[in-house]
Amino acid sequence: MSDSFEVNYAELEAIISRLGYASDDLGGARRTAPTDAPAGVGGAAAAAMVAHLLRSASTLCQGLEGAIAGVTQTRDDYRLVDQRVADRGVRIMEPQ
Repeated sequence: MSDSFEVNYAELEAIISRLGYASDDLGGARRTAPTDAPAGVGGAAAAAMVAHLLRSASTLCQGLEGAIAGVTQTRDDYRLVDQRVADRGVRIMEPQ
């Protein structure tokens, strides 16, 4: 077991960024989806499938936004602890 613990802020930032890009991309696809039902045989079924996919995309975007908020809060919490420890002049995981 390690005697120390270190948060890699660059990795947390990368995770936040990747989640944000995924949410933006999915939201963009959602905005460009057709809204009119195609005419002809199967048009209603196709429209129902598109509507289902759009609802699923919306749910995924909400989940991604929640994940972004959670990782951001975690990063901020770690930074706060690091700052408090730095202000005290000791490392948090070093035995006293």
